Amino acid sequence: MTIPQFLSSGWAAALFNHLWQSTCVALLAWILTLALRANPARVRYSVWMFASVKFLVPFALLASLGAQWARPVAGRLIGSALYTAADEIGQPFQQTKAAPIRDFATITHPAHLPQIVPALLLLVWLTGAAIVLARWALAWRRAASAARDAVPTFEGREVEALRRTERSASIRRPIPLLVSARAVEPGIFGIMRPVLLWPAGISEQLTDAQIEAVAAHEIEHVRRRDNLTL
Repeated sequence: MTIPQFLSSGWAAALFNHLWQSTCVALLAWILTLALRANPARVRYSVWMFASVKFLVPFALLASLGAQWARPVAGRLIGSALYTAADEIGQPFQQTKAAPIRDFATITHPAHLPQIVPALLLLVWLTGAAIVLARWALAWRRAASAARDAVPTFEGREVEALRRTERSASIRRPIPLLVSARAVEPGIFGIMRPVLLWPAGISEQLTDAQIEAVAAHEIEHVRRRDNLTL
């Protein structure tokens, strides 16, 4: 499919509909988490999880499922007004029949501008998403490199604190502790076989209670499988 064909097809508008709706949900989630700053972190986590799941469930799909579950009563569908409203919200950019677009210059004419706005905004959104994914991939690559160069440690205050917090969290498989000479923060790396990256020299600046608090924080990430969720 060529660029003009894509811009004039229903795919661009349908995908854009889903993305702008999900973006609005994410903005609302951000505002809500600001209002919930005094609440426990798990509350804000749940809000962001809901916003993330929205990216997987288009409003149009919910409207379609609602229509399938409707039952006729006295010649009317139950909740037909609700389904109609949901469908209108889910499809703000309705596709209409238009004459075939012969070349790209034609779609840039002002008369066709409303037709290409969703596709252009979609391209902008995808560019931003690609940048975010690239930054995430680079950060993951740096962490993987630090894990490869780190030295396993089997004794010391850090290991003892890690083992105590593992028992408290009912973690059966011991998590390796790797000491890194790089400027990294203590953190869990990996999904299937997680390891705890520990910066060299940081323990000299921490008390036993502080070390155990850091270990308990990281063990909670493992227990909740936060790397997999990410």
